[in-house]
Amino acid sequence: MYRAWQWNLAWLAGPGGLTSAPGDIEKWDLAVHTPGKIFTKASLKQMFTTNPLSENYADGWVVTKLDGHRFVWHNGEVGGYQTMNATFPNDGIDIVILTNNGSDTPGIYGYGFPYDFVPQLFPVVLAAR
Repeated sequence: MYRAWQWNLAWLAGPGGLTSAPGDIEKWDLAVHTPGKIFTKASLKQMFTTNPLSENYADGWVVTKLDGHRFVWHNGEVGGYQTMNATFPNDGIDIVILTNNGSDTPGIYGYGFPYDFVPQLFPVVLAAR
């Protein structure tokens, strides 16, 4: 393990220097899965309804399936850091990957880490439930 070069996140336009920890993402996922907690049912429906111009894209989320399970995810990347917030809403499973060693090098599923890690981890988590 090593420390990645630390970017000055304040200059980023999208997140505007916003950072979070795993516990923050857990709270966010809970809010997204609980209508009325922060979002209305209507706003959640809009958030996860795919765009007519894209088969899998919905307001920042990719909505797809993994081994027949509904699979919704969002990712982020800057300066060597990569993240993936993968949720399986029908199964009550959220997988959050935060790394300072992200790679665009294609892996076994053709995407690279952290994208290849979720399909490997999901069956293990599902079996342990």
